[in-house]
Amino acid sequence: MTDTPLWRHRTPETTLLARFRQRLAALDAPVGTDYASLHDFSIEHPAHFWRAIWQDAEIVGEQGSIPISGEGMHGTRFFPEAKVNFEDARVAILPVPYDGTSTWGKGADRGPEALLDATDNMEVYDIETGTEVHREGIWVAPAIT
Repeated sequence: MTDTPLWRHRTPETTLLARFRQRLAALDAPVGTDYASLHDFSIEHPAHFWRAIWQDAEIVGEQGSIPISGEGMHGTRFFPEAKVNFEDARVAILPVPYDGTSTWGKGADRGPEALLDATDNMEVYDIETGTEVHREGIWVAPAIT
């Protein structure tokens, strides 16, 4: 195995990752100039790192007091207290777990929960709207039961 990268960006200082690192450095965060140092910073200072992610992504809403909670790949929750105002949101999700009309392949009632669980790993760019939807504001209503 070699340490030689397969590819390098022609202008690495113009990437979104470089911009994020520069913003962290402006906040006196101890980040170096490479990916490994940024990764180390995210592990050593997770609250600082994730608050910076929120700001860099220009998410519309209130972060809450806890930027990260839980442990492990599936147990971690980012901004579990976060709130987005319904009036400020351009997207609203109303979870309705209903399976009453299913005649084959039951499980539609678990759809809203699966959707919300999947948002932790969603692609942020929406090709249909040409936007990063989280920048528009997303409001999630309490589930109707």
